Amino acid sequence: MCTGFEAALLAGLAGTTYMQQEQAADQKRDANKRAKEAEARAKAENNAMERNMDSAENTPLLLTKGKAGRAKGISQLKVAKGGSGGYSSLGMGGSGGTGLNIATGG
Repeated sequence: MCTGFEAALLAGLAGTTYMQQEQAADQKRDANKRAKEAEARAKAENNAMERNMDSAENTPLLLTKGKAGRAKGISQLKVAKGGSGGYSSLGMGGSGGTGLNIATGG
C-alpha cells in the first residue's frame, strides 16, 4: 500500500494531468472556433468579390457614345496629339538642357 504522502502526491499528479488536458481541450476548441470564423469571413469576401466581378462583366464599358464630330470607341482612350500649352520643354533627356519650361510666346 502507499503512505499518505504518496497518496497525496498521486492525487496532485492526477489533478495536474486533468488540468493540463482541460487546458489543451480549451485551446483546441478556441483554435477550431477561430478557424471557422476565418473561413466564414473568407467565404463572405469571396462571394462579394464574385458579385463585383459578375457585375463588371455584365456592365460593359461603353465608349461608343459621343457627340457628333468627336472620336468614338477605343480612340477616346488615346492621348490626343496637341500643343504643349505655350511652353517649350527644355532639358527633356540629354545632358545639355537647362531643365526649364520657357514660354514660346503663344
